[in-house]
Amino acid sequence: MRLQALRRRPRPRRLRRAAHHRLLLRRRGPGPLPDRRRLGRGVPGAVGRRARLDLRAAAARPGVLLGARHHLAPTAPAARRRRRAGRGVRRPRPARPRASCRGALARPRRRHRGGGLILVSRPVPSHPVVPGQPLRGRHVAVVNWRDLDHSLAGGSERYAWEAARAALEAGATVEYVTAREPGQARVEVRDGVVVRRGGGAFGYYAYAAWRLLRHRRRIDAVVDPECGIPSWSPLFVRRRTPVLLVLHHVHQQQFLTYFPRPLALLGQWLERVAMPRVYRDRPTFAVSDSTRVEMREQLGWSGPVGLIQNGTEAPDLDEDGFLDQDPDRLLALGRLVPHKRVDLVLEVLATLLAERPSLHLDVCGQGPERERLEVRAGELGVADHVTFHGYVDEETKDRLLRRAAVHVCASDIEGWGQVVVEAAGYGVPTVARDVPGLRDSVRDGETGRLVPDPVPDYGPAMVAGLAEATALVLDAQADPAQRATTYAVTRAWASRFSWARMRAQVVEVLADGLGARAPRPPTSSEQSCPTTPTHPSHPARPGVSSAASRCTV
Repeated sequence: MRLQALRRRPRPRRLRRAAHHRLLLRRRGPGPLPDRRRLGRGVPGAVGRRARLDLRAAAARPGVLLGARHHLAPTAPAARRRRRAGRGVRRPRPARPRASCRGALARPRRRHRGGGLILVSRPVPSHPVVPGQPLRGRHVAVVNWRDLDHSLAGGSERYAWEAARAALEAGATVEYVTAREPGQARVEVRDGVVVRRGGGAFGYYAYAAWRLLRHRRRIDAVVDPECGIPSWSPLFVRRRTPVLLVLHHVHQQQFLTYFPRPLALLGQWLERVAMPRVYRDRPTFAVSDSTRVEMREQLGWSGPVGLIQNGTEAPDLDEDGFLDQDPDRLLALGRLVPHKRVDLVLEVLATLLAERPSLHLDVCGQGPERERLEVRAGELGVADHVTFHGYVDEETKDRLLRRAAVHVCASDIEGWGQVVVEAAGYGVPTVARDVPGLRDSVRDGETGRLVPDPVPDYGPAMVAGLAEATALVLDAQADPAQRATTYAVTRAWASRFSWARMRAQVVEVLADGLGARAPRPPTSSEQSCPTTPTHPSHPARPGVSSAASRCTV
């Protein structure tokens, strides 16, 4: 049972009698019972005794919400009388539960209205929990640097969009706040999600802050993926608004790659020092175990970090789909940006052409590095063996993945390796560097090969290691029996990850934060994966979603 102490409208003194200080009993759900010994004290004689008696009688009735309508906060004339009498009115003080996630366990609200005091021990949910739609009636904001229509969109943008879809399917009204490229519409509705764009690469942060601050009273929850620098949403929304922080990978080294040293040092400080402090009480999740380790080691993250991995949409292929693969076809998927290191893939191709003259490489993706890569292909003499497809639609990508025999990924770092799992869904193994993110999405010796970075030699030795691993996989793919085995193993690995599962986990975290979680039976995968704290010295705290410590695979 819950207590809701309300100030009644001021009335003439002659009407302020015991009949107007009765308890209002209303049928509601169960809740914490306030301190009944203090209710009714400070009210003259018979009224106080009657209030205590009515509360004791109602306490025995389950499912009853008690509301005290006696005069708790005096008006100005009553305050003068109180001072003359030398006694005050004692107000009930319900317990104040503290929680790191400001949702249903947030602190009680104290507000003054016209000399009166409103005390609410626990916010009463204004939106009923509907089975299958625990976020019905809620407004969820997803703030991400880019959207799917951005020219540099990649796996992190797909992840943020799936989080928006998750909230939409759970019954919420979803707003996707992102940056705006030239030619893009400022406001667009896509698949039921309202996309609002503003600002460029750096102006987006000011636009997102303005958007959240202006509409903070109607935003019920925020999903804040971190793309190097987060959106600092906890600073611009109400304290009790749940904020879900998602980290794909740590960007400490990338700041030095992309920006001048002064700006890079500022970015490193924001990610290493400012971000852990701003989000210290917010539910935090990573997309891979490697990212969680980096957060502990490089950022000094001390709070619990959950795991919500990426998903994929595995195609419906036949068991003999491996017959469509060309043993001399390589594939490179992803954005053409410096840290993806597609230049290393071109050098691997040049190394292998001496023994495999029919080898061909398909490069799918666009980005600022395309012109430089085309020039590099000409310098290496492999321009006739490389096709730069640029941005491709789903139909073209499906055709290229069905034909490829090996996928090569030479990225310096990844959060998860979305393209690796996409290739595995088509039965294509991956040769990749043994770096964070890729070591989570590639099972060495089963779904591909991991090549450790040589120390101290980085250039020729790295190319030689990647070329050797690629040649081994190509030799295995030349055997139809071995290719059939690899085809089945890689597809089985990719089937363990789905966007539907990722969306269900996001909805569970948001519903827990809002106190509107609908019960659901556990899946077989969750039953086989125990819930354990993510760090031995930092167990899960009260108020943080139970999904924060649930492993997903």
